[in-house]
Amino acid sequence: METTWAIKPTAKWHDGEPVTAEDFIFTAMVAQDRTQPMAQDQAFKFVESVDSADPHTLVVTWKSTYVDADKLFTQTVNTRNLPMPQHLLGPVYSQDKTTFTDSPYFGAEYVGAGPFRLKDWTLGTHVVLSANDAYVLGRPKIDEIEIKFILDTNTMISNLLAGALDLSLGRGLTPEQAIEIRNKWTDGRVDAGLQNTTSLYPNLYDPDPAALKDARFRRALLTGLDRQEMVDSLLGGLVPVADSIFSPDDPEYKDLQSSMVRYPFDPRKATEMLDEMGLAKGADGFYADSSGKRISVEVRTRAHPLREKVQQVIADEWAKIGIEGAPLVVPEQRISDRVYQATFPGFYFRFGGPDQLVDWQSKEAPTAENGYVGRNPIRYQNADYDALITKLVTTIPKDERLKTMAEMVHWETDQLLLLTLYHEPEPVLISNRLKNVGGRRGYNIQAWNAQDWDVAQ
Repeated sequence: METTWAIKPTAKWHDGEPVTAEDFIFTAMVAQDRTQPMAQDQAFKFVESVDSADPHTLVVTWKSTYVDADKLFTQTVNTRNLPMPQHLLGPVYSQDKTTFTDSPYFGAEYVGAGPFRLKDWTLGTHVVLSANDAYVLGRPKIDEIEIKFILDTNTMISNLLAGALDLSLGRGLTPEQAIEIRNKWTDGRVDAGLQNTTSLYPNLYDPDPAALKDARFRRALLTGLDRQEMVDSLLGGLVPVADSIFSPDDPEYKDLQSSMVRYPFDPRKATEMLDEMGLAKGADGFYADSSGKRISVEVRTRAHPLREKVQQVIADEWAKIGIEGAPLVVPEQRISDRVYQATFPGFYFRFGGPDQLVDWQSKEAPTAENGYVGRNPIRYQNADYDALITKLVTTIPKDERLKTMAEMVHWETDQLLLLTLYHEPEPVLISNRLKNVGGRRGYNIQAWNAQDWDVAQ
């Protein structure tokens, strides 16, 4: 298979240099370099070559068919290979690849080709963007945008109500906060849809306790969670319980729902499942391993008010079936620690979407051998599942793809590669002053059409 991109001759980087095929070739080279601490796009294992027919024509030759070939240089859930300027980053990469991502280009000296250019960046405070007069799709309607970094959502809401802000970007707002502001904010609106699935991600490589590697143990843990009560009490009943990473909003859901294995809340059945594994309770009422040590399962999460509440609910409900849950909030200073992030012993409490189906590839499991780089956070390794991933991404006809997807969804839910809890909305607050602004749609945040934004006069 061969794909060709025609680069508009008027496309320019923010510094005035033309965007050429060489920029994409350079980007592809960096994206394929596994020494770089960035997500590796599995698409490149299907790529045979990336060449230029001329400065404005890029040609990619593929080893086989690949269904997402058109997304090779697009930022989505699984691909983050946005084009990079070869004239600026090529010398940096050639000089020392180990410090490549330390370049100020990836911060205060960023140069892109989009509708807005970086004017000022005060770390931890704000970013100011100015309209790019030479943007290939036309100059944006708004002259300047200031992005403020406000970590406290209550402060952000107060600023919005006071008219000091017009739009919320990124994640963080809880459904309760969205309801609260929707009921009293007359100068704006709340846009929310089911964007992600919040799940417990198990370590399926070298877990502690070892029982976590057994699907029967994971099934018992999920059966012991009253997810509906969790949704009703903590999320106001606004979202549905998740039986899979596919939500009712996903277009494939109706074709896949019959393939999903479901685990209704049943604490009695959960204890029976643990007993059938040969586990026994100690005098304290908690299950112990063969050495007599109490089985304790760590549940990690980044600091987040709602998830920290859910962490405690999980621990309380597991205690009722004889399993100790150990909540842990990850220190912010360790968020960028690849080894720490990859080697959690029990579960990591996080979210994701349907594109995760192709993430759980053996070669993508972060291990010591590959420097803990990879897109497979559960570190799952199974040759048969790898074959299904290859089949899915190389199949073009929709009906055939849905059959393979259904098989993978059944695998996901039968083997419980994730303990899915609930589908999570991504509330976005939008001032009535703004025109042509929408909420999050999948991985694309609302800035995808920023050149069309406008302000009411």
